Amino acid sequence: MARLKSESPNQDSGGVEGVLNDIIPAEPETWDAIIKQKTTSGDMSEATFMDALQKRMEAVVLGLQSGSYAQRVQAEYLKELEARSKQVFKDMAGV
Repeated sequence: MARLKSESPNQDSGGVEGVLNDIIPAEPETWDAIIKQKTTSGDMSEATFMDALQKRMEAVVLGLQSGSYAQRVQAEYLKELEARSKQVFKDMAGV
């Protein structure tokens, strides 16, 4: 997952990009807790996190050979993070 975590020169290491860089290499079992903590501390909102995640997914899809195993695995990993994040935000909103 090094490519998912690695920062390109135009990526921020702080803010929501920094949060994303913290979450991606973390164990999936810890994602919910990290998302809740970062949201309640004011480090990010649902909209900013989802926007940053979408940009990261686009970078993975466009940055790797189309149809490659690496592209599929990394895209699937980020889609799982997206689904779990949506559920966390939904739970936090009490919906």
